[in-house]
Amino acid sequence: MLNRRILIASMAAAIGLARAAHGAVPGWCATEGLESATHGDDDNVEDALKRDDPTWALYYLVATTCSRDPDVEAQRAKLEEARRYWNQKLGMIEADWADVAAWALQGQGARYPNSGFFMEVGEKRPWSQYDALEQFMALRTQGTDTHYLMDALGARLTETGRLAYIEACLGHHDAPEVIWAMCQADIDAFDPAKVSVELRDVHPAGDQPVGYQRTIARLVNLNVRELLAAHAGEVKALIAKDEAYGKLFALSKATAEEWKGFVASNADLLALVSAMDDARITSSRKALEGCEDKTWAAWTGAMAKIPAKEFEGMHDEPAGLVVDKAMAPIIRDPGAYLASLAVALCRATSERDEVVHGLGNLMERWPGFRGPRNAALNAMVSAGITLDDRNAQLRFPFVTREWFGPRRYGRDGGSGLGVIAKVTAKGKQVHVEFVAKMVKQVQCAETRETHRLARIEPNGQLIYQQKCVRSQVITVNQASDPQDVDARYAAGLEPGVFTSIVCGIAEGVWPSPTAEIPTVILGVPVN
Repeated sequence: MLNRRILIASMAAAIGLARAAHGAVPGWCATEGLESATHGDDDNVEDALKRDDPTWALYYLVATTCSRDPDVEAQRAKLEEARRYWNQKLGMIEADWADVAAWALQGQGARYPNSGFFMEVGEKRPWSQYDALEQFMALRTQGTDTHYLMDALGARLTETGRLAYIEACLGHHDAPEVIWAMCQADIDAFDPAKVSVELRDVHPAGDQPVGYQRTIARLVNLNVRELLAAHAGEVKALIAKDEAYGKLFALSKATAEEWKGFVASNADLLALVSAMDDARITSSRKALEGCEDKTWAAWTGAMAKIPAKEFEGMHDEPAGLVVDKAMAPIIRDPGAYLASLAVALCRATSERDEVVHGLGNLMERWPGFRGPRNAALNAMVSAGITLDDRNAQLRFPFVTREWFGPRRYGRDGGSGLGVIAKVTAKGKQVHVEFVAKMVKQVQCAETRETHRLARIEPNGQLIYQQKCVRSQVITVNQASDPQDVDARYAAGLEPGVFTSIVCGIAEGVWPSPTAEIPTVILGVPVN
């Protein structure tokens, strides 16, 4: 089908050029503002016929093709031949020269393919609705987390979007080895011929002109195609230099293959995360309606699949640390990571508890498993690969995703730890009382003030040290104070089990104080 479209396009281009060769000025020369934008010595036939720099050749071809100067007319056949050459190089047809004309209206600096002047995607456009050109523009925007966005696009990724990602990848010259390995699967899959077709099929809403952007994309496509051959040589030399580099590329390739199977069996979860990504991008309250129940159901389902042994030996820490320690097994699991991502995105701007805060804080700096590229980065970071050169080390991309609301560095709320004596329903909470833990202690029963100064109060009062003159043995209850637990985290709470509670969350439930493996972790039964 693609070959047939290219054939039809080529025939149309030949007809258009043949007409122009007989002296007719193409219709796209009527582009508003073109006559005043290309003037004076812009009727430069010599530069229009050069084939070493498309940026200038295209500009002068627009100016000369649309010129009625008699001296230019005499060179019409050569100009049309030059346009045929660039049509072939850039995958264009005659109709695409209207895009080139729109591009020629811009200033010199804006016409280069690496120009910083490039329209961004419209505000609050959900990623799931990006067309090929919008993907290209978004992935070229400075500050964009390109690896995350590429993974988030998933099956909706276009070849034009992939083009922008590869361009960024090839542009990494400062310790680029890890980045190169991450994007190798996209380089292998890249089909530059599809870019031209996709660009032609872009139909923006309203009257938004896209000729300039499409021409930039075509120039980038040409540039990337020419760079890829040299890049392949650089990668080959890199791997030959040190086998450690080869391990990076092998890990990335294997991860990309594994991800195909994960996608096939986790379509609903990936769709949920995509919906949350769209809600974040659009800042839409409507898009977040009902997300708490949906994301929580996904999270508990993913958590239940993590083996209980992953949480072994956590409850002997002081209350509050189980939440922290439990996060590592959660975000190391692809399914649990994605479900956690959905929960954190859903509740980023609403009331969040310690679990959501903890997940958000960790995922802010963690590559995670949004897709094969971040999963590959995770694999490389975790592999412990070292270079043969002892004075060199691998450098990994810095991850920062500040989407989950303000970070929390301290905790508010009480905590408790021990064997449960009684559990009572309390609205949307359960009230937990702990078994008494009676111990004997020696306490001071009587003190006497000394003449040794201890401190001076702000009001000038002198406070003297106290000395114990009589002690006594008493029996005290060292059990934790009763705690109220959010019903969402109350699974498994019953008399006789051991639990750790912090800030209204039952961090875990164990059969006994000495049991190493929990039966419930963060409100989810585990096996």
